[in-house]
Amino acid sequence: MDKSNKDLSTNYPLHNKALELAKDFKRIEIELVGIIQKIDAFKIYRKLGFASLYEYVNQGLGLSESVSYSLINVSRKSMAVPELKSAIQQGSLSISQAKRITSVITSVNASALIAKAKVMTQKEIEKEVARINPKAAVPERARYISETRVELRLSLKEDIMKNLRRIQDLECQRTKTTCDLEKTLEVIIDDYIQKHDPVKKSEKILHKLSLRTVNSNANENRQIQIRNTEIVENSSKINNIHEASHPKTNQRVAISSEIKHQVNQRDQGQCCYTNSQGARCLNRRWLDVHHRKPISKGGDNSLENLITLCKVHHRLQHEFAPESVSG
Repeated sequence: MDKSNKDLSTNYPLHNKALELAKDFKRIEIELVGIIQKIDAFKIYRKLGFASLYEYVNQGLGLSESVSYSLINVSRKSMAVPELKSAIQQGSLSISQAKRITSVITSVNASALIAKAKVMTQKEIEKEVARINPKAAVPERARYISETRVELRLSLKEDIMKNLRRIQDLECQRTKTTCDLEKTLEVIIDDYIQKHDPVKKSEKILHKLSLRTVNSNANENRQIQIRNTEIVENSSKINNIHEASHPKTNQRVAISSEIKHQVNQRDQGQCCYTNSQGARCLNRRWLDVHHRKPISKGGDNSLENLITLCKVHHRLQHEFAPESVSG
């Protein structure tokens, strides 16, 4: 330590404490990356009830979205590229420096890229990443710029942009008004949601069914009751025949479309698993409808016996039978 730094440490004890904490912070970051690697490798986060490693780091460890993504990207990339892992463990490359090159580093370019990351500024690294992979230079990002507006940042293929502009022209022509890109995206998104979102589709169908029920006359209601009675009687006959030939096997009947629509409306197309901290799973992808009480144990297809779970928590429900499923 030179004289100026000695004077700082002597005259400013808070500065000395800050230096010590900074060293601890860097050490803890490196140690945390190593632990996350092991948790990822053995899928421990699933045994703890989390659908993904991100959900575990973000919700289970309580870290921010950006920090969670950084730690996961660095931990996984350093497992794939041993030279990066070695540089991090030795302390010659910080987590902050490492995260800037995870999108482009490989075993082939690792030595050169790590050497540059150690000495280059952030802007210089961004230029180097852009040179290697232009798409990686503009990571997808969405951040709030006001209470109700979000700034979206991403790069697009030229063909996608041309098609977006074409839709913009068509929408201007259709409405006879000026249509900016935001309005164009709104039209595209709304059209897709109305056609493909099961929650929206179920909302419309259930609304139609309720109107039909309200507007139907007594005769129509009577006909519906007769048809339902016939269906129940026929189903009962079929079940009796099936049970007679297979007395030890419960018959699995397909869930009716109306019940599926009710499940979608109630659960809003999101996994209903809640972890030990009371946080609901964020997954809206790869969803299954799960029977709380299995068909094999006398369960049925009633709304109360069905719940939406993502594939991970659906599998966990069968493997470990966690008690934290609600909905």
